[in-house]
Amino acid sequence: MKRILSLVILLTFINCTDKIETVSGERNVFILHSENPKEEKFNFKIDKKTEAIEAVCATFEKEEQVLNKMEFDGIRMEFSDWWFNIRPSNTEPYLRFIAEAKNKEKLTSVVSRVKSIVDALS
Repeated sequence: MKRILSLVILLTFINCTDKIETVSGERNVFILHSENPKEEKFNFKIDKKTEAIEAVCATFEKEEQVLNKMEFDGIRMEFSDWWFNIRPSNTEPYLRFIAEAKNKEKLTSVVSRVKSIVDALS
């Protein structure tokens, strides 16, 4: 199962590589554009990957009811109207973050919150 999920994530990444951009004014954040407007993928360049993962998870565990938490290929947390996966890259100094929400407003709010948490540790 883990191999299949890893393969799916890898194929998704390969499919998005022509759609990578650096966030204006943020030299340590990269967006991987998705065809789905309710999904965002980011690579944060950060040395404190473990601390960032713990901070992001702790923040959302306090703020919202976690319906499901899975620890494979990083940590995936599911909520009533959105989910995220956060994991460290094993080969690069990046923290990979993927989120999907039922609406763009929720997604924008989540992404903004994660960016501020990670920025505080950079």
